[in-house]
Amino acid sequence: MGFGEYKGYSTTETTPPKTARIGAGYYATIPPEMMLQRIQQRLPASLSPELIAATLLLALGAALRLYALWELPPGLHQDEVSGAYDAWAVLNFGIDRNGFSWPVHFVAWGGAGQNVMYSYLAMPFIALGGLSAVVYRLPMALTSVLSLFLMWKIGERA
Repeated sequence: MGFGEYKGYSTTETTPPKTARIGAGYYATIPPEMMLQRIQQRLPASLSPELIAATLLLALGAALRLYALWELPPGLHQDEVSGAYDAWAVLNFGIDRNGFSWPVHFVAWGGAGQNVMYSYLAMPFIALGGLSAVVYRLPMALTSVLSLFLMWKIGERA
């Protein structure tokens, strides 16, 4: 093999060659496959390109879910306020706003009920951060980031 040729790749081909520094001021033509191979050899075994891509996508998903959590969506929906207040009341007094002790289902307006699962999940956050829109929304944002990770792991197995 001559200078600039690797496994049948020649500098005389029509595609523009990739170059890499091989010494003090010397450059050689390296095919993209070999460049990727060299990068993978230099990475620790635990840092595969797939893991790096998944980590970057997870970070992007977390950033999109946590961005401006205090103002997006604007205002509070009545379900949000109801669940947050009931979570705060059960946390501090052991009863919801209707006087039921540690209910399995909250009583809501119009005879309908409201699930308590999210309110119970939000209680540790309310205990640590107080009662606010951000604190009540944070468990859902973190849960959705966790779901991104779980979907990646499920997809990895398939």
